[in-house]
Amino acid sequence: SMVSRTFKPLNASSGDLIFSSLSVNSADFKASSGRITIAIERLDSDLNIKSSSGDVNMSLAAGEGFNADLNASSGKIRSDFKLLGDVSEMDKGKIKGEANGGGPRIKVQASSGDITIEER
Repeated sequence: SMVSRTFKPLNASSGDLIFSSLSVNSADFKASSGRITIAIERLDSDLNIKSSSGDVNMSLAAGEGFNADLNASSGKIRSDFKLLGDVSEMDKGKIKGEANGGGPRIKVQASSGDITIEER
């Protein structure tokens, strides 16, 4: 049986933050310098991810439904998932959209770095 856990905020002030889990109940991830890498098998609730300087890489199961609020102030956004919604400011590094009919909200702020969401 899959175990679901609630995580306290995870902070990495310098260095990479790597997180891998079957499922996540609610989580805040913050890294002031370093890459954030998150792999989640099943998305059960909202995620907040903040990176001051460094890339954010997420990998989610194919077919996962979520609402994305992505902001890469001076970086690029790449998503394997087709995001339906407001992509008008994509060139400014902002996307709000839903994947696979929507679901929990994934909010990512990367002040200087790229945001990548991979399907696996």
